[in-house]
Order: sequence, then C-alpha cells, then structure tokens
Amino acid sequence: MSEEKEIKIRLRDNIPLNAVFERIEKLGFKKAEEKIQVDSYFDYENFYLSENAQALRIRTENGAEKCFEFKALFYLECKKYPWFVEEICIDFLIKDQQKLKEVFGLLGIESTSSNQPETPKELVELLAESKIMKMFDIKKHRTSFQKEGTTIEVDQVDGLGNFLEIESDLEPHELLHEFGFGELGSEVRFGYVSAFREKFYGIDYSSQKEKFEKQPDWNVLESEREFYKKLCEKNK
Repeated sequence: MSEEKEIKIRLRDNIPLNAVFERIEKLGFKKAEEKIQVDSYFDYENFYLSENAQALRIRTENGAEKCFEFKALFYLECKKYPWFVEEICIDFLIKDQQKLKEVFGLLGIESTSSNQPETPKELVELLAESKIMKMFDIKKHRTSFQKEGTTIEVDQVDGLGNFLEIESDLEPHELLHEFGFGELGSEVRFGYVSAFREKFYGIDYSSQKEKFEKQPDWNVLESEREFYKKLCEKNK
C-alpha cells in the first residue's frame, strides 16, 4: 500500500479551461498526455464503503482495462494537513496476488487458491459473490501536465464539471497555494464518488468531515488498526 499525495479542487463554472491550461504552462509545466478514463465504482447495496470513506474501482483508460484500486481516507489530527489517502493499485492482468489478497482481507473476502482472478471479468464475478456490485461509472477527459516530479491534471467529468488535481511527493496543499490555484475553486476532499452521490443521490457528505473531527479513527477497519496506529506515531 502507499500514500496518495494529492489535492483536488472543483473549478468554478465561469473559468475557461484554456485559461487554466495557459496558467499551468506559464508555471513551466509541459503537457504530457490526454486520455479518456472510465472509473467503475463497486460497493455493497447500502454503499457501506462510500459511507466509510473508502472506494473500490476498476479503471479503463482509452478503452483498455487498466487497474483495480482500493482507497481509504484517514484523518491524522496530529498533521498540519490531516488527510491521508491509502491507495492499493493492482494492474491488469492481475499477477500480484499478494496485493489482491491484501485488498480482499480489507473487504473481508477469504483468499484461497481457487479465487485468484486475473482478468476484470473474473474479478467482477468474484466481487459479486461477496455482494459487492458495480454501482455507477464516472467518465472523464483528463489532460496531464508534468514538471520535476509534480503532476497537474485537469479533468472534464461527465455530469460533474471541471476539476484540477495536483499530485506530488511535495505537499500538494502548499503547492496549490504557491501556484495560485486556490482561488479557482473549492477543495473536494471525498473524491468523485462523493461529488457523484451528492449530485445524483442527494447525499450530504459534510457529516463525514464532522465525524472525522470528533472521532478521527471512526472509519478505521479492525484489520487496519495497527497500520493507523503506526501512521499516527510516524506523524507526531
């Protein structure tokens, strides 16, 4: 597992994308690529994962099934920027069965020699046996810019609007303000899943933030208690 160090903002509707691209390039970033991504999100019927600040998805890129990902959001109150995103990413065809076993363990799925899927189809069938179903797709056109280990991505997301994301080994929150992008929109802390469910399901995610502030470890799985404890100790 690894930490996903990024910050995402929803761009205001009145900001032209060409102006955003020009602004990024003036900072010395070079356009790297454009691609169409479709993220298929999986969850239990009651949206248990989403309700606990977790996400499970299969990503397709330019028509090819690329990877299977698990994400979990943690709140470390001892940090200046308290949000920590745990990410486990497994490329297709699945060869790293140890990583898959790790994700299955977090989901409470028993890992055996007979349930080691390699293809997306086999994986979806196995998830369905555990009542984890595809809930919706989120499609976006992504334009990526890169400079010295930092990536800026501008997403045009169907039905949701335009977003800007900074991913870096440095502190993305500080880069956001250093680059002057904070004025372009508002932060999206719970990802595209929350934005999608808020718009199309009427779910209010403000209560999740309040939960984190009152009880930082409220969503930590029993199997990740030790991992969370080490994170807290490391960031004191």
